[in-house]
Amino acid sequence: MKKNNIRKLVIISIVSFCLLFTGYKIINLIKAPINNNEQIILSNEDKENFIKKVAPYAVYVQKKTHVLASIQIAQAILESNWGQSTLSKKYNNYFGIKASGTNPFVIMNTEEYINNRYVTVKAKFARFDNIGESFMMHAELFTQNKRYENVVNASNYIQAAYALKNAGYATDISYTHKIISLIKSYHLYKYDQNSLGE
Repeated sequence: MKKNNIRKLVIISIVSFCLLFTGYKIINLIKAPINNNEQIILSNEDKENFIKKVAPYAVYVQKKTHVLASIQIAQAILESNWGQSTLSKKYNNYFGIKASGTNPFVIMNTEEYINNRYVTVKAKFARFDNIGESFMMHAELFTQNKRYENVVNASNYIQAAYALKNAGYATDISYTHKIISLIKSYHLYKYDQNSLGE
């Protein structure tokens, strides 16, 4: 009789421990904060669809402004996380263009690379009615600002990417490498007018 009681007590203890442990895990999952900065994993098909979606705008803008389509597409990929950012989805801002003057804007958090580290700051970002407006405004930033003259006059995407760096376009120290890598990986140079390919 005593062995049965001990066995029951051991079983009850094990079951109780399992229930407590499981309950603890569930409670911690419920209390865990949601990470809003998670990178969304996209399939290659999703990425190709994004490129096909924005490429016509970049090609049109290149005809009007001489800003290489490959540069704009790569920047849109990088700045909007393949069109998955809230700024691009809700406000058609694919480049993180800051608001100026009386243009429509939205205030959002952004990460900036300052003093050798990333910090979160609030900033006013431009809102656009459509993708084309975003691409044209982005190109006008280059054509209307003398410091980006070498971006506009670049004869290929490598020159343009380094011109972006030299003009101080981005705070990310690996921005140039990322732009060039995207252009090569996805053959974005094929969208550049008079492109010879690679």
